[in-house]
Amino acid sequence: MDAIADVPNSAVALAIQNLTREKKRIVLFSGAGTTALTNDQCSPYGFHWTYDTYSVSHGTVSAVVKAGGTSWFMLASDYAFGHQLAKDAGDVVKANGGKVLGEVRHPLGA
Repeated sequence: MDAIADVPNSAVALAIQNLTREKKRIVLFSGAGTTALTNDQCSPYGFHWTYDTYSVSHGTVSAVVKAGGTSWFMLASDYAFGHQLAKDAGDVVKANGGKVLGEVRHPLGA
């Protein structure tokens, strides 16, 4: 194997990112959305070029907070993407003067 193209799940993508770093093989991500691929677990062998939780949360959340939606309660999917999206969105809420009142993580498919 020389390369892996697309991994649609953030948790699996993080595991594959580590494996391809170790094996010095290329991996291309377009379905996984966690910012950990380009931040905490960045690799010179991994390429992430579509949306991520940073872009999704910063555009939408900052507009809603600025329009007066300053109190938030997060209902997040209980997997890597959902955890990161709730964190990134909460950071934007707080940075724009809003408050996160709480968070519930809900299992996928439940």
